[in-house]
Amino acid sequence: MALSQIAVVGLGAMGLPMATNLVAAGFAVRGYDLRPESRGAFAAAGGAAADTPAAAAAGVDALLLTVVN
Repeated sequence: MALSQIAVVGLGAMGLPMATNLVAAGFAVRGYDLRPESRGAFAAAGGAAADTPAAAAAGVDALLLTVVN
């Protein structure tokens, strides 16, 4: 099964590089973080920033959680 849509919740020190590498590899990625600046950085890298974790995760094939606690 090929992944067509991936979501990353937690765009911090680990999540943002992971998400942007997935985008660079050609995956469609939605991302969410509590911090608007992290969502903005992800959008600037070509990802789709979501306003809520639920919006990021809706209908995806894979969900990556990269949160501190």
